[in-house]
Amino acid sequence: MARIILKGSELRIAAGVAASTNVGNATLVRVLNPTATAAVIHVQDPAALNEYSGIGTYTIAGSGVDFVEKQPTYTIHSESAVYVTKVGFSGI
Repeated sequence: MARIILKGSELRIAAGVAASTNVGNATLVRVLNPTATAAVIHVQDPAALNEYSGIGTYTIAGSGVDFVEKQPTYTIHSESAVYVTKVGFSGI
């Protein structure tokens, strides 16, 4: 069973692109949607330096928890407030 390794403090990010964060240059981010309503999560390359500059979006369920793997400089934002934490996994 994998264990979650905390690598930083949880951050509450407000809704909208202006609240984008790279979560401390995280490569693995735990995302928590604290509301009962689904939310769209956006991951972007703010420098637009490669063919993946738009990266993508996905919907997190209401009260859902997901893990997003990304490049360190890529940012995350949502259309509603969410909580994000820089994490890692241990194989034990």
